[in-house]
Amino acid sequence: MGKHHPEELKINAVKDYLSGIRLIEVLRKYDIAKKSLLHWTKRYKETGRCENFCGKQSKGRPPAFDPNSMTKDGYIRFLEMENDILKQLSSLNSNRKK
Repeated sequence: MGKHHPEELKINAVKDYLSGIRLIEVLRKYDIAKKSLLHWTKRYKETGRCENFCGKQSKGRPPAFDPNSMTKDGYIRFLEMENDILKQLSSLNSNRKK
């Protein structure tokens, strides 16, 4: 099982990497694996967060949606996904009425 890194460390590492600091320097500074940093960077670009929701998830309500914490690209992807879901629901409802 891999290490668990706090969200703050992940974001700081990603921001350093995106600011132009060489990959190897960021890996050494934060003592992290290359695969982890690249995964966090991808997630950060998509959502503005680095949290990992894989594995055990708490039951109950999902985290509150905060568009202010997302990057512009992540927010656009979220809206596109939401539109796709609404189109699918609309299609299902129209098929039921027939």
